[in-house]
Amino acid sequence: MRVLYVEDDPRDADLARRELARQAPHISIDVATTLGEARARLADAALYDLVLTDLRLPDGSGLELVTEIREQALPVAVVALTGLIDGDTAVTALKAGADDFLVKREDYLARLPAVFDAALARFRAEASHRACPLRVLYAEDNATDIDLTRRHLARYAPHIQMDVALSIPELLQRLPLTAGEPCPCDVLLLDYCPPGLDALSALKTIREERRLDLPVVLITGQSDGEVVAQAFRFGATSSVVKHPGYLFTLSAMLESAHDRDQLAREQASLQESEQRHRNLVTTIPGAVYEFRIDAAGHCSMPFISERIADLMGLPSADIMADVEVAFQRIPADAMPAMEQSIRQSLESLAPWLHEFPIRTTTGETKWLRGHSMPRRENDGATRWYGVLVDITERMRAETALRQNRNFLQAMMDYLPVAVFAKSEPDGKFVLWNKAEERLLGLTSEQVLGKTDYDFFPADQADFFRQKDRVTFEKRTVEDIPDEPIDSPALGRRSLHTIKVPIYDEHNAPQYVLGISEDITKRKQMEAALQAAQEQVRQMQKMEALSRLAGGIAHDFNNLLTAILSQSELILMALADRDPALRNDVEAITQAVRRGAALTRQLLTLSRRQPLQTTVLDLTRLVADLAPMLQRMLGEQVALEVRPDSTGHPITADPGQMEQVLLNLAINARDAMPEGGRLALTVTDVTLDESSVQHHPGLPPGHYVRLTVSDTGSGMDEETQRHLFEPFFTTKEKGKGTGL
Repeated sequence: MRVLYVEDDPRDADLARRELARQAPHISIDVATTLGEARARLADAALYDLVLTDLRLPDGSGLELVTEIREQALPVAVVALTGLIDGDTAVTALKAGADDFLVKREDYLARLPAVFDAALARFRAEASHRACPLRVLYAEDNATDIDLTRRHLARYAPHIQMDVALSIPELLQRLPLTAGEPCPCDVLLLDYCPPGLDALSALKTIREERRLDLPVVLITGQSDGEVVAQAFRFGATSSVVKHPGYLFTLSAMLESAHDRDQLAREQASLQESEQRHRNLVTTIPGAVYEFRIDAAGHCSMPFISERIADLMGLPSADIMADVEVAFQRIPADAMPAMEQSIRQSLESLAPWLHEFPIRTTTGETKWLRGHSMPRRENDGATRWYGVLVDITERMRAETALRQNRNFLQAMMDYLPVAVFAKSEPDGKFVLWNKAEERLLGLTSEQVLGKTDYDFFPADQADFFRQKDRVTFEKRTVEDIPDEPIDSPALGRRSLHTIKVPIYDEHNAPQYVLGISEDITKRKQMEAALQAAQEQVRQMQKMEALSRLAGGIAHDFNNLLTAILSQSELILMALADRDPALRNDVEAITQAVRRGAALTRQLLTLSRRQPLQTTVLDLTRLVADLAPMLQRMLGEQVALEVRPDSTGHPITADPGQMEQVLLNLAINARDAMPEGGRLALTVTDVTLDESSVQHHPGLPPGHYVRLTVSDTGSGMDEETQRHLFEPFFTTKEKGKGTGL
């Protein structure tokens, strides 16, 4: 508040400034020591809210300043200050336009803040009142009275706008017929003896027939109590007698009648509002409350509705008397969160929203939800207006729902199959169990809210989404027996996936639920089993052949032994005689020896002839055989030997190894009639558990691998299926190496 203090005594001015600084630091004060200085400072009246003026000044009277302020309609309140205890002086100051006065006695300095607040409030209320014009309809036929009244109001109450009806019929014609229609005036000024109908008849028509709720001031020519009583009975608001000077009281009477009417309307509206408030408070399913924390931090509950008894079992009066009885119902472990929430709302003036448990007077535990809006007051206190609602059932339902969700989540997480769900139509993941995490190496935090395109190649993501759409188009479960997927954690996997469409209450696609089983190992095992079965068939076939070959070789070897023996006897008998015959017998002997070598091979195939194994260096064996192989291959075929092994020794039959290489080299040459390249590569390898799955019967360990590759025509799939059959060939009759 900004105050101009007009005072010529510097001691009084200093005392006033000191007292205001101590009591009301929000009030700032400037001092003018003369009337002239005060006028100069008020040239810009917007600088001040109030003028405090001593009535005795060195260059004039403070009353002059008060009169000038009111004549110039300056927007400031005025308080007159005098050292005399004189009622006439105070009345004179108030008539001049002062809003209040103060006598310089012992305690006047302590009263300054309260007097200033009251004077400023009164001035602003009257200014607001004067700013709204008061419309008066005056029923009067006397031109002189009309003229006097109009001129008086124009001078002393310019905010009163007066219109005139010269008779009662004209008055009734200008008034509305019902209460709902617009009215041309705020107050009706009615002469008791107008021409035509009398005032009492007009009042009956206004009140009883038209039901107009309009304040009526009755003017009578004499002080007749009976007339006034009848007028009040028919609905007059007030009355005034035409005595000398009555016009000076008329404006106040008109304003009083209007104010009383407005007050009655506001009281009726307030009563209606209070009734609505009571109905609302009793209807709201909770307790309405007002909570306050003063500047010192003390808490109170100025109001709380009776519904609190249903929530806590405590009467509202007990809580309003001492709010601690309510806080004592909150468990100790819940109080820190409660205090923190109140502190945050207090500091930020943000809405207070908190859910907390209580123990009722019967020992029952309930959950309440509080919601209120804070408001800071001028004295530094903070008030919250809000409601407390019982949410016990909701909390129980949420707890049950959370337990069910945890149960379902635990069940899904421990399922051996991967489970996922995607929302439609955006395809975002909303469910992802532990098996999915293990399969793809992606946690639910990484996946939820994202789509297939965030993790998989575009072609795979397109395939997944296309299957989702098919699921909804067919409106049935989609079974995908073999679904390929590239797992960031495990590489290419094969899944058996089932997709289930889920619809909302409007039968629109909402989710697609997927259940995937990793069948990669099963497929590998099935392939391995098929290969093993094929090998068993080959082994059975080879076993049968070896038995046949062994039997034939054994019998044939017996025949060859006899032939060889006889041939050697003949050679011994011939000695040097008959060279021609000797040559023939030697030819028979050589043929028998070759037949014996073939018999040994057949016996080896039948496992009746042991291999002549030895420890050898496979890299050196290949290197030693290379010159002979190159001569056999010819110039059109280039031989490459790649000894990448470190020379680990192996156990093998060197003759058999050479024959294998020789046969493979001849086959390679035949497959490259136009020339090409034959490569022999020796490398060291280590086979682990996963590697030996492709080689049934082979234990894990360190091995030397011999690879023979050429650039020839190769073998088709049908030929590869007969690769290890000993008597199968693709060559023409008379060509090839036979076994």
